[in-house]
Amino acid sequence: MSLNKHQPKDLFLIKRKLEIVFKKYNQQSFLDSDPIGIVHEYKDSRDQELVAFISSTFAFGNITYIRKTLKTIFFQLGKNPSNKLLNLNPKINNELFREFKYRWINSETIKTFMLILSLILKKYGSLEKCFLRDYKENEETLRGSLTHFRNKLINESENIKINEKGKRGLQFLLPDPSKSSPCKRFNLFLRWVIRPSDGIDLGLWDSIHTNQLTIPLDTHMAKICVQIGLTKRTRMNFLMAEDITNSLKKIDPIDPTRFDFAISRLGILKHCPKKCIIEICCRCPIKEICVNWDKSKIQEDFNKK
Repeated sequence: MSLNKHQPKDLFLIKRKLEIVFKKYNQQSFLDSDPIGIVHEYKDSRDQELVAFISSTFAFGNITYIRKTLKTIFFQLGKNPSNKLLNLNPKINNELFREFKYRWINSETIKTFMLILSLILKKYGSLEKCFLRDYKENEETLRGSLTHFRNKLINESENIKINEKGKRGLQFLLPDPSKSSPCKRFNLFLRWVIRPSDGIDLGLWDSIHTNQLTIPLDTHMAKICVQIGLTKRTRMNFLMAEDITNSLKKIDPIDPTRFDFAISRLGILKHCPKKCIIEICCRCPIKEICVNWDKSKIQEDFNKK
């Protein structure tokens, strides 16, 4: 059942259960399970913005390897990454990331990516100022603004020499929001910098409304949101992300993406298995609204133990 079909009492139950999840998991003690934990190691807002963008861009794969890769990246960028990139001279700094390799992202791709960021910082002063150039306050979502922002980044690569493999890597790092990709990593970055500072998110950009944000959709979020009725869609794309966000707006019209970090912990920390495991699922705070918690069988089996 999709959230749109729920009766008011069902909405109340879903809200109550999600608030329990939020209270339990939206805690700084879980920062080590997320790339944003690394962002909190920086105090300067300029560094936080840049580190947040780089961290979200490389937020694909196993969290252990993501954090390990990010540590490698930021070691090379030094204590003040924003100053490092603002003053980046590709001729002098050609040794940066020479041996870099993360999954299918090679040295050439990350060098181009960093040079793009350097050019953007020199041209606009910050990522926020670049984004706000095409931001429209009256738009329901940020998809259009995000598309313009992404295109600015891609356009900076046109005069950079890069081979086909490097170009494919860059297209992956910077997907097109106007197409079908859920753009999880872009939306993750926007959530981090736009949502108010709450110990998890950063509250760096205060000119954009939180109700314009879209849920950063990954496999964990998609699976759980299908199971608890926040979407009936089965294909993981931008439409699913928007559908889930619209469902969450019925629960919190002002700040629907505040539940993202907490819900995602259920999957990332393996507190929500692919199939119902009684010993795990019986402790889940949202089991009463989950389709995998089949009361007729699972609760019966559990009560026998």
